[in-house]
Amino acid sequence: MGYYLKQIDHPSDEKVRRAQELEAEAVDVSSYVSTVTEQWVNQMRSRYPRQPASKFICTPNGYDPEMFRDFTPRPPAGGKMVVTYFGTVHNNRIYSPDNYLDAIETLPDEIRTQIETRFIGRVVRDAEPSLRRTRTTIRRLGFMPKLQGIRYLQETDFVLLIATDPGSHAGKLFDYLGSGKPILALSPPGGEIDRLLQRTRSGWCADPWDKKAIQQMIVFAYQRLRLGGAIIHPDDDAVRAYAWPNVFANFAVAAGFSPAANINKLRGSGSANAAKAQVTQA
Repeated sequence: MGYYLKQIDHPSDEKVRRAQELEAEAVDVSSYVSTVTEQWVNQMRSRYPRQPASKFICTPNGYDPEMFRDFTPRPPAGGKMVVTYFGTVHNNRIYSPDNYLDAIETLPDEIRTQIETRFIGRVVRDAEPSLRRTRTTIRRLGFMPKLQGIRYLQETDFVLLIATDPGSHAGKLFDYLGSGKPILALSPPGGEIDRLLQRTRSGWCADPWDKKAIQQMIVFAYQRLRLGGAIIHPDDDAVRAYAWPNVFANFAVAAGFSPAANINKLRGSGSANAAKAQVTQA
């Protein structure tokens, strides 16, 4: 209700009314309602104050550790700083790359010419002009299967995340966590993504509407890369909390499907599919 319908769909009043009815019906007949961020959980609770607060559970997105089993980071060829965006490129208010590209375009030439941005995924039609008109160095790798795209992440210095809604998580964020690559995020300070990056120590966040702040983050990343050595020092335990087996285990315990004593069994299942099966059996 507060995200896709409001931010992306731009629906008629009648569509909003019908969506509200459908959501209310679904909440009423559900034992639990799960959504992916704490802000969204709180919004759901505020919309349905007569429902038990415990009905609403935060179950974040996650990553499949099996997809990163053979992940081998290596420096990209060519000597430039490489930033990679993994996912569909949109031109709406939430996901547009315009401010990122504009920030790079107005950097001093000695830095701008040393940055290459790669895009893995589909580019929607209305986003094509943004990639065509920029003076920044870009490389479009196109749409490909997810595992193939993850292999390309092995050869990047940084990964790029754009999500301007403070209450949302972008699904690609969690694949980025699984890769261990430093994350450059254009997302509101203090929002869900910013807090997650601080908690996992996996990257940095800049106000998506402040081009100067975006430039400062990019220059900071560039200088850190040129210094050599480790760029980030992630909290491995905090990152592993978002591996799907752990996400499923925590959901099972929160919903009462599995005793807390069984949580380690779920977490140690080794793959997302095995964890799903154990939750279903519980």
